Amino acid sequence: MFGTITLISTMFLRTMRSGFASVRTEMRSEFANVRTEIGAVHGRIDHLDRDVNAIYRHLFGIDRG
Repeated sequence: MFGTITLISTMFLRTMRSGFASVRTEMRSEFANVRTEIGAVHGRIDHLDRDVNAIYRHLFGIDRG
């Protein structure tokens, strides 16, 4: 009886550890994807800032100095 309980609890613990490990791996992967997307957004904001500055300089004649 104790052998069966030990076997079942060991199998349960192994299954739980395996499940937690796969969840951690998936979370790391998702965080990496989010970081990549945030980097892309930062790049777009930088380009937008550059374009707005160019339009501002053109409209107010700053670039015709």
